Amino acid sequence: MASRGKKKQTEAQDMKNTQINRQTDGISGTTGAGGVNGKRRTDRKIKILKTVLAAAAGCAALYIAAGLAYAAVVCLSAGSSPSAGHSGFLLSAGNIRGTGLTVYDSDENIYKTVYAGGEIEVSYEKIPQEFVELLPAGFGYGNVLKAYFTGNLKSSAAGMLAWEAAKNGIENMPAGRLAQSRQAAQLAKNYSEQQLYEMLWNGLYFGNGVYGIANAAKAYESCLLENLDENQVADLVNIAKSILKENKYPDEDDVDTQTAYCAGDAFCDGLIKQLTADLKKKGKSADEAAQMLYFGGMRAYATVDSDLSQTVALKYEDRFNFTTLQSGGFIQSAMAITDYNGAVRAVAGGTAGNLLYNRALSVKRQIGSTIKPFSVYAPAVEAGKIHFSSLIPDEPIAINKDGQIVLWPDNYDGVEGGMVTVTQALQVSKNTAAVQVCRAMGEQTVYEFLRDKLLFTNLNGEEDNNLSALALGYLSDGITLDKLSSCYTMFGNGGTYEQPYLYEKLCSAEGEMIVKSTHKGVKAVSTQTADIMNHLLINNVTQPQALAKEAAIDGIEVAGKTGTVGADGAVKCQYFVGMTPEYIGAVWIGFDEEEERLNLKNYLHVTQIWKNIFQDISCEKTAFDRDSTVENRMYCEKSGNLVSPSCENVQEGWYSVDNLPGICTECGQ
Repeated sequence: MASRGKKKQTEAQDMKNTQINRQTDGISGTTGAGGVNGKRRTDRKIKILKTVLAAAAGCAALYIAAGLAYAAVVCLSAGSSPSAGHSGFLLSAGNIRGTGLTVYDSDENIYKTVYAGGEIEVSYEKIPQEFVELLPAGFGYGNVLKAYFTGNLKSSAAGMLAWEAAKNGIENMPAGRLAQSRQAAQLAKNYSEQQLYEMLWNGLYFGNGVYGIANAAKAYESCLLENLDENQVADLVNIAKSILKENKYPDEDDVDTQTAYCAGDAFCDGLIKQLTADLKKKGKSADEAAQMLYFGGMRAYATVDSDLSQTVALKYEDRFNFTTLQSGGFIQSAMAITDYNGAVRAVAGGTAGNLLYNRALSVKRQIGSTIKPFSVYAPAVEAGKIHFSSLIPDEPIAINKDGQIVLWPDNYDGVEGGMVTVTQALQVSKNTAAVQVCRAMGEQTVYEFLRDKLLFTNLNGEEDNNLSALALGYLSDGITLDKLSSCYTMFGNGGTYEQPYLYEKLCSAEGEMIVKSTHKGVKAVSTQTADIMNHLLINNVTQPQALAKEAAIDGIEVAGKTGTVGADGAVKCQYFVGMTPEYIGAVWIGFDEEEERLNLKNYLHVTQIWKNIFQDISCEKTAFDRDSTVENRMYCEKSGNLVSPSCENVQEGWYSVDNLPGICTECGQ
C-alpha cells in the first residue's frame, strides 16, 4: 500500500513537471510539439557531424599512418638491393655532373672527359657553412613526408640531387611522389652527409653554363671560393636559394664581364666556351648548350696535343721555372702554343695551379711591343716602304699632350738619336722607330690591316686608331694569348694569317656532326714579305745585342719578339712570342691585379721561361721553309744599302729580288 501510494505521488509529480515544461515552451514563443521536433533535428545534425568528423579523423590517421609506414619502409629499406628495372640511384660522386663531354686530342685519343663543373672538386670542409645550412643533408622520415604531402622533392640535399639527376637525364625519375621520395631516400642511404653535400654543391647548376659552387664563385664574384668575403658568400647563397626554391637562375649579365673565369683545365675551359659560343650562333641558349655538352654524350675532336700539353703543365707546376725566390709573392704566367695553321696545341692558364682565370684563352691584355712585327713592319715591307736594312730615324715625335707639346715616345733602354736600321730597331725594340714607320704608313692604313687582314674584331675607333695602340700595343681592349700567337702564323707559313681554333668538329654520341669549326685564313702578306720578316725575327734571337737572345736553342732556328707593358715608369707585364719551325708559343708574365708591378730582379726573363719549355719539345723540323725569290746580300750598316768595296761595317740581310736596295755610296768618300 505504501509503495502504491508512492507511485501515484511520482506520477503526479511527472505531470506537474510536464505542465511546467509546456509553460516554459510557451514563454519562449514556441508550441510544445514544435519545440520537441526542433530539438530532435538539432541532435540529429550534431550526431551526423560528429560521425563525419570521426570518419575524417580516421581517414587522416590512416593516411598519416600509411605515410609514416611508407616513410619507415623507404628509409629503413633504402640500403637494400634495388629491384629489377630500378637503378637504386647508385650515383658516383661525379656523375651527378653529367655524362660528360669526351674530348679527343689531335691524334683522336681521349684527352679528357669534361663534366659539368670542370675538374674542380670542393671538399666538404671547404664548403661555406652557409650553404650547408640551406638544406638538411639526408632524406629521413620528415623529408619523405614533406615530399609526399607537398610534392617538393627538393627539400633536402638528397632530394635535390635526385631532382638534378633526373632533370639532367642521369636517372629516370619515377612517377608519383612516393616513388620519388623512395629514390631520394635510397640516395641518402647510400652516401654519407658529407658526400651528399659535396655532390650537390659541386654539381648544382648555377645558370649560364656554370656548374658547381667553385665556378659560381669565379663567375659571379670573380673570386676563388676560399677567398670569398661575407657579402660575396651572401650573394651566392641568395642565388642558390632562388635556384632551390624558385627554379630561378641569374641573368647572363651577372656573369664575369670578361667570362675569364676558368673551370679547370685551361684548354678544355676555352674549348667549352668556344663550343658554347658556336652553339649559340646556331640558335641555342647558354642553358641548352650546357645541357648538350655535359649531358648529351657529345664528342669534341680538339686540336690539343696531349704530349705537348703534359710538357707545358709540368713546367708550370714548378715555381722555380719562373723565379729564384724561395718564398714570398709570386707572379702569374700563361702560355698558348699554336701551329702555323692556327690550331691551339697546348695551353697553360696560370702558375702553381691558380686557375681563377683562364689567362691564356679568356683574359685580354695590352701586348706592348709584340705588336710591332705584324702591325707596323710587315705591312711596311709589303708596301715597299722599307726593306731589311732601311734606315729609320731613332727620334721621338712632337705630340700635343694635355695642351702642351712634348716629345714622345721614350725607348726602353733610354737611348735615342741618329738613324737605325730596321733589324737594329727590332732587335732592341726601339719605340721611336716603330712610331716613325707607323706614322709614315698612316694610322688608318695600319688600323685597316689589323682589322681586315688579321681579323681584329675588338678595335675601338679613335681609342685604337692612334700611334700608341697601333705601334706600341696599347690597345684599349687588348687581345688573348692565342690571338697573339696566331698573329705570327703568317711569318712561318708563307704570309697567311690563321685564326686560332680549338676543335675540328663536335659530334653526337651516335657520330652525327653537330658543329664544324669555322676558323678562317686570310692572305695577309706575300711569301717574300713573310720570309723577310722571318729573318728579321731570327735576328732578334741570334744577334748579341738582341733582347731575345736568351731564347736561342742549339740546333734549331728560333725567331721571336719581346714585349713590355709599362705604367708610371714601372713594368706591369712582359711577353715573348717565340717561333720554331713547327710551333709558335706566346708567354705572358705579370699579375692579375692592375696595380701590381714587376720587380724583374726576382724573376726569370720571359725569354728564359719560353726556352725552358721549348727546349723540351721535340721538333722534326729544325729550319723554316724559304722563298726562293728572297736573296741574302751583304749590306752597309752606315747607309743601309748593299755593300760597296769601300764599306767597313757590313752585315747580312735578306731582300726580295723585286725590291733590292741600291749600292752604298756614302763610304769611301
